[in-house]
Amino acid sequence: MTEQEKSEDEPRDPRWNKLFDNMTKTQGYKKLWNYFIQITETKPFKEKIARLREKYNIPVSGFKLTKHTWIPPEEWQHKHTEVERQLNDEIEKICEEYGLHFLYWTDSIKELLFFNKVEPYSNEGDMCLFVDLKVEREEPFLKEIQDADDVAFPIAIRISPYASQRDIVDFVKKRAFQISQWQEHYLKQSADFGINKVKSRKEKTRERNTFIYENRHKFPKIISGLVAEKFHEFLDYAYISKIIRMEKKRRKEV
Repeated sequence: MTEQEKSEDEPRDPRWNKLFDNMTKTQGYKKLWNYFIQITETKPFKEKIARLREKYNIPVSGFKLTKHTWIPPEEWQHKHTEVERQLNDEIEKICEEYGLHFLYWTDSIKELLFFNKVEPYSNEGDMCLFVDLKVEREEPFLKEIQDADDVAFPIAIRISPYASQRDIVDFVKKRAFQISQWQEHYLKQSADFGINKVKSRKEKTRERNTFIYENRHKFPKIISGLVAEKFHEFLDYAYISKIIRMEKKRRKEV
């Protein structure tokens, strides 16, 4: 076993696990994650993935995913070459096309590209961003990262180190109208990516609806039985038909 594999097997500090769990439970995070999953299910996005696999010599169904697989996988012949940098540039353009910050979503797209799978909540993307403005000014990041920040997070709230959680929440509530005015200002200037139309649905609901859609060619009675067996939910035939119509429309719109 390599040193990298040993370090992966070592238990993580539970404090970090709790911190990451809390980060992935925000409504904004769930909304953005559901938006990402929705676009990966659309025909245009799937065609982009297929084109990249063909262009960069990646198997049609991706590589085999193992416990210690890295992104990109070792068996990919272009790892650490100019070709990999070209692929990164193409993925960055895809992120820009769908209104996603490339810093947070590139690895998720690569995971899908290389392994045909995306782990739930595998990154730290969110609808809000926490930064130390003083540090950012003293140690500026690459211009493309700053530009992506400006597009994804054009409005900021500076926070005093003496402000309590109640102070911050109260400030946001009482300035909600002012914040919404700035949001409308920037929404008029940006492309409509449809992120605001996506709900922060529960993962189980998304999985259930996807399961129903994948079995859409079966009779509603059969689908109802499969859903009851797999998800322990009893849905009537009309509701199943409604979910199928909704999923078809969603895959075309996003």
